[in-house]
Amino acid sequence: MSNIESKLQKVFPVRPIQSFFIVVALTFTTISYSANAAEPSAVGQGNNSLTFAASTADSRSQYLDLSPGINFGSSAFTIETYFKTGPSLDNGFFLGVGSGNGLSLNIYSPNEIQVDAFGINATIFVLPITMQVNTWYHLAVARDASNNETVWLNGSRATSAYNRWDRGITYGSVFTDTRNYNGNTTGINGSTACSHCNQNHYNDARSNVDFSGVKITNFRVVVGSTVYDPNSATITPPDTPLANIANTKLLLKVTNSSTAFTDSSGTQTVTNTGVTFTTAELAAPAFTLSSTTETRTVNTAATGFTINSTGGAIASFAINATPAGMSFNTTTGALTGTPNTVAAATNYTITATNASGNATRTFTLTVTVAAPAFTLSSSSESKTVNTAITGYTITSTGGTIASYAISPAAPAGLTFNTTTGLLTGTPTEVAAATAYTITATNATSSTTQTFTLTVTAVPVVADPEATRRANEQREWGDLSGLVPLINELLKEMEEGMKDTSTPKKKSPTIKTKQNTSEIQKSEQKNGKVKNQAQAKKSKKRSNLLKTK
Repeated sequence: MSNIESKLQKVFPVRPIQSFFIVVALTFTTISYSANAAEPSAVGQGNNSLTFAASTADSRSQYLDLSPGINFGSSAFTIETYFKTGPSLDNGFFLGVGSGNGLSLNIYSPNEIQVDAFGINATIFVLPITMQVNTWYHLAVARDASNNETVWLNGSRATSAYNRWDRGITYGSVFTDTRNYNGNTTGINGSTACSHCNQNHYNDARSNVDFSGVKITNFRVVVGSTVYDPNSATITPPDTPLANIANTKLLLKVTNSSTAFTDSSGTQTVTNTGVTFTTAELAAPAFTLSSTTETRTVNTAATGFTINSTGGAIASFAINATPAGMSFNTTTGALTGTPNTVAAATNYTITATNASGNATRTFTLTVTVAAPAFTLSSSSESKTVNTAITGYTITSTGGTIASYAISPAAPAGLTFNTTTGLLTGTPTEVAAATAYTITATNATSSTTQTFTLTVTAVPVVADPEATRRANEQREWGDLSGLVPLINELLKEMEEGMKDTSTPKKKSPTIKTKQNTSEIQKSEQKNGKVKNQAQAKKSKKRSNLLKTK
């Protein structure tokens, strides 16, 4: 028996039990995850796993052999996996030593992890939380090129560390590990070189305690580089499946039963003894939407949809974009609110996710403009021809108006603006009252209002002097008809004046009384005839004047 093993036999029976209860009382905490962190329970439930069924103490009947094994040497390394504790806590090996001073890694107590260099020394890292039964966790161990080494459980770094064989030697959360792990690590839940490395620390009937009812998935070992910085107090548990990155020496993705025991790095040959493949505890999500399309007028609350889950429990929802004015609930998947921006039919992808996968559905939303509505400040107007009209102003009381039209066409001299809907200008033609229909249109519909315009002639303004003359003319008639009569009267007067002014020639012949008497009778007769003619003319002129 080596000196180290002798120390184990002397120290272990008493000290570990005391330490266990002290640590549990002082270090239990609750861990919260960043928005981008993978939640271990969800990841574990959503992945297929390798199950180490419940077994009796020291059975060592369920394990995986690794060939040729992993030699960590003095290199930087990272070991990580998701695992689920069994119905009782145990000390099973995540990695077990097979030869030389190889590395082994196992649970030491509910809040401690042991990193052991067989035949050299072992370091116990105290965790910030206490592991519970039947619970999924993410475990990561890393040593960098400067030999800084630590352990994280669910993304939180160990609070301290101590030397397993001399507990008076303590360390901070980061241990300087200069050990050369010059040997091969050859098993999971099995350590052929160290039969006591996972001895019972629980003070029960068990001696060496292997995995019992434990599950592991996405197990990765990297040698030669560090995935996580030991100086970081927290890390982000990764999404699965884990990638085959540079320097990977072992990668068990457990994506399906046929490749569950295949090393994706191509470095190790894995031989299975008693370990079983188990499908994911959580089914992939599936869901339907109560409605897949909706058309809504802008600034009107949307109806949205309800979600019916038909698969595994959904951990969260996401949407590729959220319509303006609306909100999306990542817990319920509900899209609610009032769209405030007009938009053509747009497809929104709703994604439901859990640890086992995701599912999507599409919801199409169309946001239309409200129907147009408007009023005119004036519905009628009467203007004199060649006088600018006042027109009207438009007040929109509905959806945005895209364009206007008028019917019949704008009258001569006026202009109609199809953008503003205004009728402006100066009418140049007289027109009776005419009703013009103003139509406002947008993508939803159209509406109308009526404007009536009357164009009158310029009124004639009366001239007093002209009116007086017109009245006189109507009273006396047209004097132009009297001109011929006046001329005739003047002529007769002139002839009469000649008759009275010209002396009669005396006849040289002595007439007899008989001749004289005959002459007098003749003159009397002629005078009477003249007088009668003049009387007729005078009467005619009098009648003519009366008719005028």
